Formats: sequence, C-alpha cells, structure tokens
Amino acid sequence: MDKPETPTPDSVTAVKVELERYVRQFEAVGSRFSFSADGNRLMARSLGGGVLESELIPLGSDRFLPRDPAMGGNRGWDVAFWGDDGNGRATHYLNGVFAMRRSG
Repeated sequence: MDKPETPTPDSVTAVKVELERYVRQFEAVGSRFSFSADGNRLMARSLGGGVLESELIPLGSDRFLPRDPAMGGNRGWDVAFWGDDGNGRATHYLNGVFAMRRSG
C-alpha cells in the first residue's frame, strides 16, 4: 500500500473561516505564538527564541497547514486550535505535539 502524499501549501484548497476565532497569543513551557489576521490570511509568529513567521492555510475544522514547514515541526503536519472561551475564540493551539493555552 502506498502512503498518501503529504499535503503542501500548493496542493490544498483553503476554506473560508472566521479568523477572529484564532487571533490571540498562545503559550506553554517557554514557547509563545501570536496569531493575527492580514486581510483574509491568518499569520503566525513565534515570540520566543528564533523568529518564525508563517501564513496558516485553513483546512477546516480548526486545522491549518503552515506555509512554512518549520511551523509544523518540519514534518508536514498541520496545526490545530480547539476550545471555546464563551465568545467563540479558541482556547488552545496545537503545534506538533506541544499544546498551548491562550494567554492574550
């Protein structure tokens, strides 16, 4: 059985999502990411250690494919958000195996 091809930013079709759900800061164990809307794109930026910035392409169901593979641990993994703070905003962000809680 052949393994399916790993999705790439050019092979996926972005779905329309409400970006405000994801715009905030998330942190855990010395790692912190900030997410902002740039027009109709969700942008991620690492705020700790080295600078890492990437567009996150919405796949649906709170999942995104980073344009920069380093944002997914250079494994081709998508990243995800979950939870609801009662106002429709995500409470957690998962980058590979590291879950972060919203802090801002």
